[in-house]
Formats: sequence, C-alpha cells, structure tokens
Amino acid sequence: MLEEKVLEIKGLHVSFPSSYGEVKAVSNVNLDLHKKETLGLVGESGCGKSVTSLSILKLLPPQAKIQGEIYFKNQNILTMDNKELRRLRGKEIAMIFQDPMSSLNPVFTVGDQIGEALKLHQKMNKKEAKERTIELLKLVKIPDPEKRINDYPHVLSGGMSQRAMIAMALACNPTVLIADEPTTALDVTVQAQILELMGELKEKIDSSIILITHNLGVIAEVADNVAVMYAGKIVEYGNKKDVFKNSKHPYTLGLLESVPKRGEPKLKTIEGVVPELINLPPGCSFAPRCNKKTDQCTKITSELEGEYHKTRCLVYQTKK
Repeated sequence: MLEEKVLEIKGLHVSFPSSYGEVKAVSNVNLDLHKKETLGLVGESGCGKSVTSLSILKLLPPQAKIQGEIYFKNQNILTMDNKELRRLRGKEIAMIFQDPMSSLNPVFTVGDQIGEALKLHQKMNKKEAKERTIELLKLVKIPDPEKRINDYPHVLSGGMSQRAMIAMALACNPTVLIADEPTTALDVTVQAQILELMGELKEKIDSSIILITHNLGVIAEVADNVAVMYAGKIVEYGNKKDVFKNSKHPYTLGLLESVPKRGEPKLKTIEGVVPELINLPPGCSFAPRCNKKTDQCTKITSELEGEYHKTRCLVYQTKK
C-alpha cells in the first residue's frame, strides 16, 4: 500500500527561448512522490531530468517559461513568492547538486556552509550550529568531523565533498531530498558507500528521495519506482521490478540492453541520437531511433497509458 503523497507534479511544461526558436525541455510531466519512496528519474543526457528537478525548487533561470502545477503540502510551489520559497528551500525540500566541487562555495569552510542553513531555518546560534554540523558530518561518516568543519572545499576529495553536500542537504531533516547524479565522477567503491548512506538516512529521517541518474545500476540498487524520460517526456513509469523485468517501451529496452554484461564482449547501443528539443520530429520522438516503429508512430503522439505500469508507445498499446 502506497504511503501518502508528499509531492505532486501535474502537467509540467518547461521551455526556453532561443535565437533558433523555443526549446521544449520538459513536456507534460506528471509524477507523484510518496512518503519514504525513492523515485528514480532516468534517461540520457538532455532528456529533461535536471530541468524537472530544478523546476520543483524554482531554480530555473528567469527566461524559462514554466506551465503546470507542483504541489507540496497542498501548496503550488510555482505560485509561491520569494519569501515563501526561501522558507521551503533547504528546510522542506533540499537538493544534492550534480557536481559538489562546483556547488560548494570555495571561500567558505564546510562548517560555515552547513551551519548557514541551520542558523537560517532552525534559528540556532553559532555554538548550536557548530555542534549540529559536527553531528551531521558524523552521520554521513566523514572522519574527524571536529577538524573537517574548518576545511575548505578544495581540501576534500570527491567522495568527501559529496558527503558534505549530503550533510548540508539533510541539515534541516527535509521532507523531500532531490539527488541529481549524486554518484557522478566517483569511483565504484565510493558510489556504493554514498548509495548505502542515502538509504540509511532515508530510513532515519523518513525523507522521500528523487534520484536523478543515467545509471541503471544505481536505479536498480535503491529506487522503488522508476520514471524513464526521453526528449522531455516520461515514456515509461512504474515499479522498479515491472520496469526492469517487463519493459514496455522500446527506449527502456534499449537502455537495459546497452548495460555491459558479463560474457558479452560487444556493447549494444541505441542507434541515432536524441532529437533536438527545438525541432522535435512529428509523432513519437523516439520513432527515428526505434526498430519497432510503424507508420503511425511517425504521425501520432501517444499518451502515457496504464494503471500502475504506464507507457507511451503506440506499438505496445496496439498489441494489448
């Protein structure tokens, strides 16, 4: 039985103006996030994963055109003013950004950067913020936290920086944690440690997680439900087991087949490239790369259909 919804995205459209025309980065995305759920958002680079996540906190540039609704605790985030957003960001919804080395401020110590959120949202004084920061660094398993709070970001390794970013995101026990490629550029051992840590922390503070990645191995390890994105749209959505074991969309199948497998020396790939979001093909956006397409696929845009396991594919829907 699903827990209560903590976040609901309805009909999200995001586009950016350019000298060549309108870039349709996200098109009609609908997603629900439930309490203590880890939702995996997966797809190739440029498919709209990060734009979707940044929309949740209204962190997109001013020129972005956003339509739709994003509800958190019965409030539409997209209609909030700056004061309301400042109360929300970090305290209720926190984000682990893709590159910790560029996300941490190089001129402030790790302790100062984590403590800032505690002073702002928890109204702690300097001594209380320092004590809590040390606790958080212990929680994310950074050794010698009493010393590390005085370190600047450049002193830390990639894995340590990522842990510091997680500590900062968890400082106020957020209801929703958005992790954008949290294991990118980390070696396999550190990746496993970070994923294990996120799972432990979710149980301890009852947070819900949106995990954004192109790594299907990461999704298989920690996600409960999976949304597969392609060219700004969700093309398949469902329980992790259903999506991995009974994939319905040719794009999802292509992603799974392209994962390296033991005993197969030749790596399988999806032919072609992701279409330009400024000039999407008619019909299904994946049709130019699909080996199962029909003539109808190049003319008709299908909807995301299904009850618990949903897919956006005319070929599958016709076969049912």
